[in-house]
Amino acid sequence: MYVEYEWYPNRCFKCCVFGHSVETCPQTPKKPANVKRVAQNDKVQVHENRYAKKYPVIDEDGYQGVPSRKVARKQGFQVNKQKAKFEYRPVSAKPKGEVKKDSSSSGVESKNPFAALNDIEDDGVGDSDSEEVVEVYNETNDFMLQNSKKPNDKQGASTPSPVGSNESHVDIHNLNKVCSSVFRRWEWTSNGSSCQKGTRIIAGWDPGIFYVILLAQSSQVMHFQIIFKQDKKLLFCSVVYAANYYITRRELWQHLSKHKVLVGNNPWVILGDFNSALNLDDKSMGASNISPGMREFQECVLDIEVFDINSSGMHFTWNQKPKEGVGLLKKIDRIMGNTPFVDIFPNSVAFFHPNRLSDHCPCLLKIPATEKRKHQSFKFANFLVYKPGFIEAVKKVWDNNVEGVQQFQLVKKLRILKRPLRALLFQQGNLHKKVETLRGELDAIQREIDRSPFNLILHDQESRITAEFQEACLDEERFLKQKSKVDWLRAGDSNTAFFHASLKSRNHATRIEVIMNSEGEMFEGDNVSKAFVTHYEKFHGSEDDLVLRPSYDLFSNKLNANDSIYMIRPVTCEEVR
Repeated sequence: MYVEYEWYPNRCFKCCVFGHSVETCPQTPKKPANVKRVAQNDKVQVHENRYAKKYPVIDEDGYQGVPSRKVARKQGFQVNKQKAKFEYRPVSAKPKGEVKKDSSSSGVESKNPFAALNDIEDDGVGDSDSEEVVEVYNETNDFMLQNSKKPNDKQGASTPSPVGSNESHVDIHNLNKVCSSVFRRWEWTSNGSSCQKGTRIIAGWDPGIFYVILLAQSSQVMHFQIIFKQDKKLLFCSVVYAANYYITRRELWQHLSKHKVLVGNNPWVILGDFNSALNLDDKSMGASNISPGMREFQECVLDIEVFDINSSGMHFTWNQKPKEGVGLLKKIDRIMGNTPFVDIFPNSVAFFHPNRLSDHCPCLLKIPATEKRKHQSFKFANFLVYKPGFIEAVKKVWDNNVEGVQQFQLVKKLRILKRPLRALLFQQGNLHKKVETLRGELDAIQREIDRSPFNLILHDQESRITAEFQEACLDEERFLKQKSKVDWLRAGDSNTAFFHASLKSRNHATRIEVIMNSEGEMFEGDNVSKAFVTHYEKFHGSEDDLVLRPSYDLFSNKLNANDSIYMIRPVTCEEVR
């Protein structure tokens, strides 16, 4: 826990000098020392001040007291020694014979007992505000550190671990060489100029597909503006690598809140390592309360109005592999977007693959190409029941004579009723454009009334347009309420923007873009529907020629004629009672 407190130096109220109190002031007259009377066999009593200076004092139990040494007191302010600066570096495995030194035997001294709370290291593994990370050893550390940054280098960036880091270390001086060999013909950039320990974020892209503009960057985030060359769609993308300590992450939350103002109503996606869990179910073990880091993360997500993109694969994206036990699993890597993003890219899906040798799961955001909209099934709009002509259309269809059982008659009449209801819905037009048009006409007529307040024709037109505008707004609210399936908030409150956002996020969350069958095969896009059809064909069976005439020996036990007639007799009112 990080504690902040106010500290004031001691001040003497007698001489008004900082650095000592009244008790230790040189101007305070010294009191005579307390006299101790030591009895020896209850016979002899001697003067203390005389014998205390010459002979040691021995108590009744035979213990000899040691006089305290006088130490010269220092005047002025008490200045602590400067703390040593620590630097994280990759450490190779120690030899078997080497004994690990105790970390508590440090040469750093501090006169302030609370000064130890300030020794917070900004980079570490896991979320330092909630759980303590246990020292672990990964057998892949030695392999990952081969041909990597030298231990004596002073620059480099990664998340340090107590034994060794299994993340890539890229020295700033070698950044151009490494990225050129990895990205080849791709273009790339990094935030190495904003970091104190090398490069934390490296981004690369294919210039034949995107136009990429770097808008802003810091040590924890890089903001890009991406334009697709094929359809000229605009996308804001933020790549995050958050700090480990939650107080340091506050700079990231403020940076994202400011960037939201620039994004506005454009599509925005945020992806990367947030180094903090968002919900309680994002941790496999640990405390059941919300830590300060999680609370600030949740407040930032609500402020910038983003949510998790529809995902598939692993739930926990970070793991801590101890020598013994199950370790800790957390979801700290996320891909989130706003409502305009899921509106423009509804088929987008996030994949979280297994981590394999790393401690993080690789994240992949897939944005499929825009496809033609399929024919939608019939959906009844509830607001049509308030429209004139609805009762007449339903009565006309229901008066038709349909032969068959009652269930067949009901299904047949409902199927015939689709055409007149579609026609009635088509007559209403586009509800959203209708509201905008009437709003503009109402504004124009009110401006005319402001210029000619005594014109009765304008007042009549205002009354007519006002009634039409209120009816159009009510139809739009009923329509959006039905589609979003959100309970009404307040009577008479127009929450169209809220219903729009809720509807888009719900449709994106319920969309199935990726599915795996029982044999472990993955299906994406149009193949998802084929996988469902194949599964239920195997489940229900295939179509075949069936004989509906059972053989005579199929049923061995049969009722006689009297019992059969009694089973199909009419039911009387007395039996119903």
